[in-house]
Amino acid sequence: MDYPIHALSIVTTLAYRRYKKGQYPLAFVCMDNCSHNDDILKRAVLTMAKEWAKRGNVEEGFVSYLEDESKITFPLSMMIKLHQIGGLLLQVLVPSDVHLKRI
Repeated sequence: MDYPIHALSIVTTLAYRRYKKGQYPLAFVCMDNCSHNDDILKRAVLTMAKEWAKRGNVEEGFVSYLEDESKITFPLSMMIKLHQIGGLLLQVLVPSDVHLKRI
């Protein structure tokens, strides 16, 4: 396998090294704040790994490792930006008798 140059190929290569060293558990956490960032990252990593396996660059076992949810996780990490919806959300979530201090 050639040296990876793109972020996704670097991440997938590091996962492959972990697979080769002992198939240890791993969590892939996407820091992009977009809807379903867990699914997007999982699909991207698996697509790359499957293509590499098809070309003979990695073993099929590597793809199985990435699909094994007892070892590999892709947690959702999207954060809600409260400042964008401000007071409306506070009106819904905070009882009227609670006084909030502005910081």
